[in-house]
Amino acid sequence: MQNLALQNLGLYFTSVFIWGTTWIAIKFQLGIVDPLLSIAYRYGLAAILFLAFLAAARRLKNIDFTRRQYFLITLQGGVWI
Repeated sequence: MQNLALQNLGLYFTSVFIWGTTWIAIKFQLGIVDPLLSIAYRYGLAAILFLAFLAAARRLKNIDFTRRQYFLITLQGGVWI
C-alpha cells in the first residue's frame, strides 16, 4: 500500500513540475506568429509525438473508442477554440 502511495505522489509531483514549467515554453514560443496559432502548433506537435510514442510502444491498438466517444473527445477539444 505504501508503494502505491509513493507512486501516486511521484506522478503528482511530475505533473505539477511539468505544468508549472509550461510558462517557459509559452514565453519562448511567443514572437511573430499569433499566440493562439503558436499554442495550436505546440499542441499539434505534442499530439504527433504522443502518437509516435504509442506506435513505437505498440500500444496504438489499445485506443479503441466508439464514434460517439470520438465525437465527444473532439467536442471537448474544440471548446477552447
